[in-house]
Formats: sequence, structure tokens, C-alpha cells
Amino acid sequence: MSASDKKALGSILVSGTIGYILGGYALASIACAVGIVLIISGHVQEVKGEEGKYKSPNILDFSGRPIRLQKLPQPWMIKAVLSAMGLILLAGVVWKLNSGGKNKVVQPNPATASTCRPANKSLPGMSLHMIIRIHNLPVNRRKYLFDFGHEKAGRLSIYISSDDIFTFGFLDAEEEFHPVQIPLRGNGVPLNEFFYLSCELGLNGQTTEMIVLVDGEQKGALELPFRVDVGSLDVPGGVVGADLSGQNGAKIDIKEFFAYSKTLDEKDLDGARNYLKTRLTAVHQYVEFNGNQWMRVNQVGRRNLTQKNKKHQPIYRIESATP
Repeated sequence: MSASDKKALGSILVSGTIGYILGGYALASIACAVGIVLIISGHVQEVKGEEGKYKSPNILDFSGRPIRLQKLPQPWMIKAVLSAMGLILLAGVVWKLNSGGKNKVVQPNPATASTCRPANKSLPGMSLHMIIRIHNLPVNRRKYLFDFGHEKAGRLSIYISSDDIFTFGFLDAEEEFHPVQIPLRGNGVPLNEFFYLSCELGLNGQTTEMIVLVDGEQKGALELPFRVDVGSLDVPGGVVGADLSGQNGAKIDIKEFFAYSKTLDEKDLDGARNYLKTRLTAVHQYVEFNGNQWMRVNQVGRRNLTQKNKKHQPIYRIESATP
């Protein structure tokens, strides 16, 4: 293949690729056709053979008759075409950079927003609601509060990261991880005190929404402009106090906990919020997890939390009347 033929093939491939990036198969076909026309007009030239007939190294004449050939375009035409292709490629790159991001982080206004989903309906997904107290555990690893789903895909987790960031994360069926992260203490997630925590993952039409509420106030949210594949994510088999394998536990105390294989609509969410706020001060019993203790949701029958191994059983405690 001659150098000119290689350049011709490269021009067609570049034209087709740019067309596909910007407009799919239809525009790719048009771009390739334009590229071929430009190549024909740019690479065919008059060549006289020994017998006085016109011949061409670039075009085949299947009938054997001489071919009427065109001359090379002027240099300014070539520069104009190359400049136009460069501008198209640059426009495509800019468009991709502006619209290709997967995750859109929602910065909520806590004074006006409680969720970013429709208020009048629940959504498929999962929601966890609890009264919980998180203690500092000085170990350099993840500390799992809750872990549901499967190890490699379709997994919903709540943990404190190794650098002490509260993380509500979802690993979808394509093994893409989507986290909502909130700082501990300050205006984020409190330590060493009981509070009402709600974490929800909802599939809302063609979008996906993740929300974290602390005492009914939205602290973090993540809106994905596409519907994730949750796989076989469900509540049964989930673990409280550690990861799915019973390792990497957190030091936490829990007064109340319930989980749903959907989000709550506004009415049910208000009911859960009011109920848990009442229980926050009315209940003095809690279950203590020390980082090595954990429980699993039954996979058959009622969705109770169980732990048969005494070594890993959490401790039932009653709050002292004095601080």
C-alpha cells in the first residue's frame, strides 16, 4: 500500500469516527462519504502510459476504457478541509467533556429540601432507617455499619472510610461504585450521641437518587442521570455491624432499625421520622456492637436479625439514668 493510499484510508477512518462521535451511524456514513469524495478529488491525477492511454493508480476501470481524471485541488482547498475537520473534532471533544459525566452531585438546601424524589410515591430500591450512635474506632480500615447485597455487584453499604468519612455507597450490577460522602462531626454526621439516620437508594424513572438524612435533615444526596442496574439487591442476607463476610466492623449502638426493599413516600417517611424521634428519647435499651460483633438478616422466613456464634453476638444494654 502506497503512502498516499495509507493517508487516504486514514482520512476515511478519521471522518467516520468524528461522525460517529457527534451523531451516530447516520452521520458517520455521511462523513465517510464526504471523506471518500475528498480523497478521490485529492489523490487522482493525470498519468500518461507508454501507449498514450490515461491510467490511474487509485481508481479501477472494470470496463478497460480510459478514465477521465481530475487534477489535484488547490493547496488552499486542502487547508480549508483540514481546518474544518479540526474544528469538528474539537467541538466533539468539548461536547463530550460537558455532557459525558456520569454523576451529578446534588447540593441540597436543608431548609427547604428533605428529598429530591417525588413526594407522593415510593420508588424501587432500598431504604434503611434507624436510631444509632457511632463511636470512634481508631483503626486504619473501613468500619462497616451495614452491608447488603452481594460482594462484587448489587451491593449497598454504609461505612466509615479509612480516613473517617461517613460513606453511603452503592456498587451497581456493572461494578460501578456510587458514593455519598459526608464528614463526621460538625454539621455532618454526629459521633458519640444517638440520632435518627435514614439512607435511601431510589430508581426514579431514568434517574437514580441516593439520599442521607440526619434527624430528618438532608445532609447529602447524589443524583445519577441514568437508571442503575441494582441486580439482585435485597434486604435478606444483609449484615448489621460488619461487612458481608462478618469482617471490618464498626463500633455502634442501635436502638431501632428497619429496612425496606423500596424508598418511603413522603407520608411514610414523615411517619417513620416522627416515630423514631419519639423513640430517640423514650427508649433506653440498645444493642452494642464493638467492631467484632455483628448480625445477619434471615434469608428465609421473617426478616429478623440473628447471630448464632456467641463470639460475635452483640450485647443488649440499658442506658444509665445518669450521664
